[in-house]
Amino acid sequence: MNFKYYTMLLLSSLLLAACSDEEFEEEVAFTHPVSIQLQPKETVLQLSDYLNDFSEVKIISCTEGLDCFLMDGDSILIEASAFPKVLGILSLETQGNRIDFLLKRSEKQKVEFELADPNAEFAVVSVVGDINSWNPDEGTMQLENGIWRTALWVNPGTYGYQFEVDGQRILDPENPKELDNGMGGYNSLLSLESPPQSELPHIYTFRDESGSFFIKVEGEFDQLFAMMGGKSIELEVDVDGTYYLGKLPERYRLSEGFMLVQAANELGAGPDLLIPVKNGSWVENPFVLSPEDWHRTTMYFLMVDRFINGDPDNDRIVEDDRILPIANYFGGDLAGVNQAIIRGYFRDLNMNSIWLSPIIQNPEGAYGFWDKGGVQSMFSGYHGYWPISFTRIDDRFGTEDDLERMVSLINQNEMTLLLDLVANHLHEKHPFYQENKDRENYFTDLYLPDGSLNTERWDDHRLTTWFDTFMPTMELRNPEVAEVVSDSAVFWLKRFGVHGFRHDATKHVPLSFWRMLTKKINELSATTGRNYLQIGETYGSPELISSYISPGMLNAQFDFNVYDAVINSVIRPEIPMSRLAERLLESQKYYGTNHLMGNMSGNQDKPRIMSLATGEVAFDEDSKLAGWTRDINKTNEEGFSRVAMIHAINFFIPGIPVLYYGDEIGMPGGNDPDNRRMMQFENLDADQESLRSAVSRLAYLRNNRMELIYGDFRILEVSDETMLASRNYFSDQSWMLLNSGDEPVEIEFDWLEKYGTPIFFNDLEYELKDQSLSVLLPPRSFEIISSEPQ
Repeated sequence: MNFKYYTMLLLSSLLLAACSDEEFEEEVAFTHPVSIQLQPKETVLQLSDYLNDFSEVKIISCTEGLDCFLMDGDSILIEASAFPKVLGILSLETQGNRIDFLLKRSEKQKVEFELADPNAEFAVVSVVGDINSWNPDEGTMQLENGIWRTALWVNPGTYGYQFEVDGQRILDPENPKELDNGMGGYNSLLSLESPPQSELPHIYTFRDESGSFFIKVEGEFDQLFAMMGGKSIELEVDVDGTYYLGKLPERYRLSEGFMLVQAANELGAGPDLLIPVKNGSWVENPFVLSPEDWHRTTMYFLMVDRFINGDPDNDRIVEDDRILPIANYFGGDLAGVNQAIIRGYFRDLNMNSIWLSPIIQNPEGAYGFWDKGGVQSMFSGYHGYWPISFTRIDDRFGTEDDLERMVSLINQNEMTLLLDLVANHLHEKHPFYQENKDRENYFTDLYLPDGSLNTERWDDHRLTTWFDTFMPTMELRNPEVAEVVSDSAVFWLKRFGVHGFRHDATKHVPLSFWRMLTKKINELSATTGRNYLQIGETYGSPELISSYISPGMLNAQFDFNVYDAVINSVIRPEIPMSRLAERLLESQKYYGTNHLMGNMSGNQDKPRIMSLATGEVAFDEDSKLAGWTRDINKTNEEGFSRVAMIHAINFFIPGIPVLYYGDEIGMPGGNDPDNRRMMQFENLDADQESLRSAVSRLAYLRNNRMELIYGDFRILEVSDETMLASRNYFSDQSWMLLNSGDEPVEIEFDWLEKYGTPIFFNDLEYELKDQSLSVLLPPRSFEIISSEPQ
């Protein structure tokens, strides 16, 4: 089941014939409304994800074609026998209030896979790919009359897949179509078409000359839902097909919240739209948004040990000659980050949120082993992902006083601070492991029943695999273990007042743990009034990623699928911009238009984008090996221009732009650990200064334009090398123009008189004539054009 998560409130027209509001109390039923993506046959709705108390829940009504049943008092089973419409409503009663859930019909299609084996030579066959997160257990095939067969339900989209035959992966011999895997290889291609965006209804907002607010539905539609406060609400229809928003009803004039609107026709649902509310009015100005309005976030991710050495007195490397210097401690610490805050580094970059790599105590000693390309090295715990404590700050990074000071500085600067939480595993030296390693169901098994080592089994044993032999995975399906770990996470929120977490290895942790942790965080939020952010790390399909997102679990995750599409479409000439367009629309469908997914420039597990852009690190090579064996330092004009394009995309599209430290100046490097060099602040050349200035201006634009925070998102035109996209919020509009090619390109689009004089980010050459704007884009460039403020 997929969930689109919104932080506070929800709205729907086309009120279904259920019970009128007069039968219930006039109050908001819950503060975490969602739209629910149904599965083809059965969907289980976990009530604890939405309600604190569901002991008296009753089903009032269920949309025609759906059968809804209350199961054991804590969940609802929805059976889609014959759902004639695309959107519908499930209405519940709890404690005297009615709650409406917006339901969306499944778009999945049944796909049959076959592999011939006439002589029965194979023992075990599965289909694996993006369709099932490369997990062979979810694509097991059966041998029937010399043919291995299975059928899977798959959403529309483009997928790479292979057959796994007795542990070896092969392409589909009957499918000539292939898809570049982004790493120098190919997968078999499965493409399931969905209706073109142009044929689905599109909702946008506008304000007329009198200052009145309206919603406009563009295109044919036969359903329109607006939801707020857990109830469907009817909108007033104007004569020309627009919908008058007017003033909010008195009962919805809360301190803050949201209105959600979505339309559909017989082909499917168009993109939804989220409109923020504060003090009973629609939000028009970004300056009324608080630091914990997470849609306004511009996030900076730094590795503490590799940023600034602010206190040399706490420096201590691991004295072991088996560790090469690049895998040992460099001396960065919390004091250094505090110095950067004080001198205004993040303010000057216009970044308003900091995500720290883990600061928990890590072990002494050398662990792990790299032995490739003639290079051998063990590793220290400089990165922070080998915890030996739940609550103690690593003394090489600083003290509790340093963290307290950081939180104080963050609050003074109206920023937010996220800690990197490692919930999946521990280091073997951790007291919790030493004291409980022999207890049943406290840790997963290092060896599988067949005797094989259960390490790095990311897909087929994702909830039990160990990252390495010295890193035990906790059995978080055991409530006793989950209670300890979740309590230790809440400790950091209570003790230091941090604003949330980035969750490491999210998909390797069971959903039950995330529900337990989020319940505790929501209870804390109710007492503190704080709005905490939880953003996860999951490599996999959008369906897998979105399964962790709901009001009862995480707010969002990092969108690695969009990351891959951005860097491939911008850097590699053989990958068309249509690949990026497809991924952006896919994310919009899975997570909602105004989602909180993280759009990264890079991270600690990826090669530096500058070195990919210059070609010094190839997409099809082992980028870790490259970092160990080569001196990677190349920068050039092409590299800087393509890196700037990547930044422009991340700051324009929906989601949270996330800047990996050093990417603001185009730091080069291979993969881990070469992508974790010490941050460079001094002796920057003109290109580095120019890129940092561009990033600062992009972040400023993002922070100060409502359409880039909450607006709609449309891809107006796309070709192999160009893209034209737009965002709109009431009277504010912006357009993004991209050219990844090596030749100049002219892009033309409508420029209405009401937009005023175009405001250019890069001041490119243009012509404005007869309400048409023509812009000449140089090779490898971008432009962002905005309307005049109204």
